[in-house]
Amino acid sequence: MIIDYITLGTLGTYGCFVLGAWYNLKHKKMFVSKPSDYHLPENGLALVVCCKNEENNLPLLYQSIKNQTLKPSEIVFANDHSSDNTEILLRSFAAENPNIKIVNVQGHGKKQALREAIEATDAEFIACTDADCQLPYTHIAELASFYNAEHPDLLIGNVALYPTQSLFQKLQAIEFGSLVASGVAAACAGSPFLCNGANLAFTKKAWNEAKNDLQDSQRSGDDIFLLQYLKMQHKRIMYIKSESTVKTSPVNTMKEFFNQRKRWGSKTTAYTDRFSVFMAILVFAVSVLMVGQFIFGFFRPSHFWIAILCWLLKFIFDAPLLFSFFKFTRQDHLNRFVPIAALFYPFYILIAATGAIFGSYKWK
Repeated sequence: MIIDYITLGTLGTYGCFVLGAWYNLKHKKMFVSKPSDYHLPENGLALVVCCKNEENNLPLLYQSIKNQTLKPSEIVFANDHSSDNTEILLRSFAAENPNIKIVNVQGHGKKQALREAIEATDAEFIACTDADCQLPYTHIAELASFYNAEHPDLLIGNVALYPTQSLFQKLQAIEFGSLVASGVAAACAGSPFLCNGANLAFTKKAWNEAKNDLQDSQRSGDDIFLLQYLKMQHKRIMYIKSESTVKTSPVNTMKEFFNQRKRWGSKTTAYTDRFSVFMAILVFAVSVLMVGQFIFGFFRPSHFWIAILCWLLKFIFDAPLLFSFFKFTRQDHLNRFVPIAALFYPFYILIAATGAIFGSYKWK
C-alpha cells in the first residue's frame, strides 16, 4: 500500500535527522574548565530568576546559588505578582546577600518579567534559570569560563528532571530528555531549534536586540523565540557540553503533565524559523502515521507487522541519541525504561499536539 511507503519514507527522513544529530552530539568535545579559568566576565555576570508563587521551590534554588564555586556579580529575582510568600522569602535572601536585587514586576507574564529584570542589571552576560531548579555547584563558573573562551551570543546548557523515583517520573524524564537532547544536538550541528530557559545564557547586547521580538501574543516561549530571533540574525549560538546539569522537578499528576505540555506546544503556531516548523511537522507526521498503522493493524492482522516495524525503527533511531545524552548527564538508569516510553510516545504526541492547537491550558 502507498501509505506503507509514505510511513517508511517519513520514518527514514526522521531517522536521518536524529542519527545525524546523535553523531554531532557524540563528537562534540566535553567542555572541561580549570579552577584557574573561574573568573567573571569583565563587565559582570548576572543570574536572573523569574518567580510567581514559588515559595516551595525558592529555598532549594537559593541554597544551590549559595553553594556556587564562583558567585555571580548580581542575582536578580523578578517577582511576577506572587500571591504567596515569595516576596517575603526574596527579601530574607536579600537581607543575607547584598548582591541580590528584587524587581517587583509592573507588567504581566514571564517575558515582561525578564525584560524588567534584565533592565535592572548592567551585567555583560546574563544567565537565566527557573525558580523550581537547582544549580550544580560549578554552574556559574562553567558558564563564565565558556563565555570567556568562546564569546557566544546565546549559550544553551543541559537540563534534566529530578527526582526520578516512580515510573511516571522516569517516563517524564525520558520525554523531557528527548526534547533537551534534540535541542542541544541540533545546536552542535549548527541548526539550533530548541532550548530551555532553565539553563540559558546570553549577552545583554543580544537580548536588547531581541527583546521586542519575543511574540508577546504567546504567553509561553521566551526562550524559543529569543533563540529564533538570534538565529535569524546569524548570531553565535552554542551548546556547552559538560556534566554540569541544571535539575528541575517533574510534575505530580497526569493532568499537570498534559497542561504543561499543552503550554509548551501552544507556541509552535507562532514559530518563525523554518527548520523548527519542519521538525515539528516531521515529528507530528511520524506519530500520526505510526498510530494509523497501529489502528489499521487491528482491522487487518496480517498487516500488523508494519506497525511493529515502525515502532522498532523509531526506537533504533532514537536510542543512540538518548543513551548518549543520558550518559553524560548521569541519567544512565533511565536507559532501560526507554523502550517503555517508546511504546506510548506516538500516542502522547498526538494528544499533546491536539491539545496545544485546539485546547487551552492553565497558567500559574
